[in-house]
Amino acid sequence: MNCGPARLAQHMVTLDYCRELSVPVEVFTNANEDAYYYQESAGALSGRKIRHRTAKADYNGYVSELLAKATDQGALDAALSVEDKERLLAFLEDFGAIGGRVPADAAASWRYTGSDRRGYVVEPGAGTEQGEVLGPPFALTDLLQSQIGFYFSFESFWTQAMLMYQPVGGMDRIAFALAKAVEHQGGRIHYNVPVQEISNTAAGVEVRVEGHRNPVGGDYCVCTIPPQILKDVPTNLSDPVKTALAYPVGASVGKIGLEYRRRFWEEDEHIMGGITNTNMDLSTIWYPSYGYLGSRGTLIGYYNFGANAETYSKLTPGERRARAVAQGKKIHGDPYATELDHSFSVAWHRTRYSQGGWVSCPHKTAESMRSCCSPTGTPTSPATTSATTSPGRRERSTPPARSSPRSTTASSRPGETHPSAATVVAAEGEEEPAGCRSVGSQRRRASVRTRKFLREICAITRFLALDAAVLAPACKPAAA
Repeated sequence: MNCGPARLAQHMVTLDYCRELSVPVEVFTNANEDAYYYQESAGALSGRKIRHRTAKADYNGYVSELLAKATDQGALDAALSVEDKERLLAFLEDFGAIGGRVPADAAASWRYTGSDRRGYVVEPGAGTEQGEVLGPPFALTDLLQSQIGFYFSFESFWTQAMLMYQPVGGMDRIAFALAKAVEHQGGRIHYNVPVQEISNTAAGVEVRVEGHRNPVGGDYCVCTIPPQILKDVPTNLSDPVKTALAYPVGASVGKIGLEYRRRFWEEDEHIMGGITNTNMDLSTIWYPSYGYLGSRGTLIGYYNFGANAETYSKLTPGERRARAVAQGKKIHGDPYATELDHSFSVAWHRTRYSQGGWVSCPHKTAESMRSCCSPTGTPTSPATTSATTSPGRRERSTPPARSSPRSTTASSRPGETHPSAATVVAAEGEEEPAGCRSVGSQRRRASVRTRKFLREICAITRFLALDAAVLAPACKPAAA
């Protein structure tokens, strides 16, 4: 179970880090035609589990039928040439698996009556076993009332379209590998070191952390502590930056992992990965994208958001489990309860140093966002250059090489008991603060290759980074 982020799109720079850090990845099945849609209080289809393939076949068929009829009857003559009308009709006949034109019978033309795309009652087999197609199609009015079709577009989102990936062994493999790479460059990592104050000075920046009498400093401070955390850390950042930090809103998100003694979703229902969608407050059920055909397995019993996540977060862990299992049983039957062994749940918005699964920025082009993504403070040298990268772009900043490489990096960890936290990575001899430039921004996405990035930050005389990445709890804290 990945308690936090769980999937990577092919275009995400995180995969570049995985490549450079030798973190193996595997396919995350973000869409599966054999998973279900399940709606309640949604008309005639309420309380019925419907395979993705079945719902899509019917929606595509009916929409194709309606558009084909309108086209053939002249409704689109002003928009289409005669040739393009025929091309469109041919496409719709194939796309929706609909019948063709019936001469002198407009009502019988282009009809959708179902197809094997819906699935089978009896699957095709060897010899003469042709199978029995699942049918008849659901009525169009029932499909529209169910609102199942609103789930379809998710699979085409820029950040969700297949193929998706996950690190083998869990997302924290990236954090372990990155920590190893930093240490290989001569850094020391100190865990559980909460950040208490960040200050720009005439010479640079100073950061006070718990357990250290003297502040830590550097030439630069790249701060990726989430804004909903950073806004409560004492700083002398400018008023526009402080105002900007209050602009993004942490998203309420919840998850529960349910470990089963038997992979009934594979054995009984032939679901190998993917996601079931529902309008119940568990929102989604995720089937594991690893360990196929094994004897045990862990699925995500709810991955929900907003008001649903807040509802679950107010329950005890046992109550969360009972609620999730009661709803999931409506879809998967008795095995959903009888085969259950263990569970673990998390509410991101109640996790210290996260306080949300991600942040929502109402308007990315607002002045507040520009303030969050811009450097602040005084450069220590005219030759010094820095840049911040807005989300969604792949850019890089190349610091100048300097003698006596000494660097400091800090990153916060969720789950502690302080208002803010940090993991400090320091080069040998790190004791006193020096000048730096502070960058009051959130998470960066840099296209710089990891190894070169590590060499570059170690070439800066004093470099400080404050990061909210979750470094794995299994990492042994170093002495302060």
